[in-house]
Amino acid sequence: MGATTFETTGKGKTVGEAFQNARDQALWDYGHRGYTGSLAEKDDYVETVLPDGVEVDEFIGALMDGLHMWSVGDEPLEGKVPDWAPPNWEVLVEVYDSKWGPCVAIKTAPDEWTFCGWAST
Repeated sequence: MGATTFETTGKGKTVGEAFQNARDQALWDYGHRGYTGSLAEKDDYVETVLPDGVEVDEFIGALMDGLHMWSVGDEPLEGKVPDWAPPNWEVLVEVYDSKWGPCVAIKTAPDEWTFCGWAST
């Protein structure tokens, strides 16, 4: 089985309500069969707030770059931590990178969160 990244927005008075609304929509859009590559595969989230002056696409791109080591040929490369990264950055990167665990929930506006991460396909 594979995995793919997803990004979806949910609205609600709380992050829990926004997550449920967005997950219900993903289940409607992609079905209940599993392996949809969407928020439908997630049961939980880890919440964070979008830092001032940072766009959500920049935040998610930095999560993709991550803190982990990866290899290109024989040369190991290390991801950089953005200056604006929240204190729990390493946890957020690990959550984002897991196709089986929770997703990242980024508060982007009043009553709005962006949910993102890897999901099984």
